[in-house]
Amino acid sequence: MSKKRDLEVLFSRNAPGSYEKLSKATVGIAGAGGLGSNVAHLLARVGVGRLIIDDPDRIELSNLGRQLYFIDQVGKPKVLALKESLRNINPLRSVPIVGGG
Repeated sequence: MSKKRDLEVLFSRNAPGSYEKLSKATVGIAGAGGLGSNVAHLLARVGVGRLIIDDPDRIELSNLGRQLYFIDQVGKPKVLALKESLRNINPLRSVPIVGGG
């Protein structure tokens, strides 16, 4: 299967026609902490095509209990680690980064 076909299957549970609309949408997220990192993951999973994420912070060990980051990402800028994770969900998405600690 092609990546595009895989994504069509992934988003097939969305309402009819919604993937086409969402894949063209742009959403800005201010902050990649507890709320922002979770929202970004959810928007990626429904197929939003472009996420603009801004956060100047780096991942700290204390973040791991409530934010969607992993132990090997501690010390990395949150926006770069989040971009890596989002590419694994949907590699066709554009994730411009603002900030970056």
